[in-house]
Amino acid sequence: MTNKKTSLAIAAGLACALALTACGKKEPPKKDPAAQARAVSVVRLEPRSITGALSASGTLRPREEAAVAAEVTGFRVLRVNADVGDTVRAGEVLVQLDPALLQAQIAQAEAQAAQAEDQARRVADLDGTGVLAQEQIAQRRFQAQAARANLRDLQTRLAKLAVTAPVAGVILERTVRPGDLSAG
Repeated sequence: MTNKKTSLAIAAGLACALALTACGKKEPPKKDPAAQARAVSVVRLEPRSITGALSASGTLRPREEAAVAAEVTGFRVLRVNADVGDTVRAGEVLVQLDPALLQAQIAQAEAQAAQAEDQARRVADLDGTGVLAQEQIAQRRFQAQAARANLRDLQTRLAKLAVTAPVAGVILERTVRPGDLSAG
């Protein structure tokens, strides 16, 4: 019986302690910072001109420069298509050189190549027959190859008569005029 009384006394003490704890001063609930109202300003976005100016003295220099020169020399400048201050695109023709002399050389080289190829074709089936020396047959073939190579060289030069802009940008300086001779 003493055990029962002791257990009841402990249970009653715990119940009183819990009741007294519940009667204590309550802490105010913590406020959530996200729940607080914030002041917000709203501005409508629209294009406006920038007011004010900035004055500075000094030298304005380009970040990068590209020197442009003709790849072939000795040809007369026919046209200059760009001047100082012009904006150009990459690949745009800046200077056109006169092709008249080169076109005459190409016509002559085409005739020589045709003649050499004709002679090479004539001896094509004579290898080892003894009609013509093997050295003469080989010489005609080499002459045809040399004539074709000379023609390709002249055609390549003709393509290089247009001096183009290597990059897009602004022309800073011009040192050539129509009538000048191209120099490398």
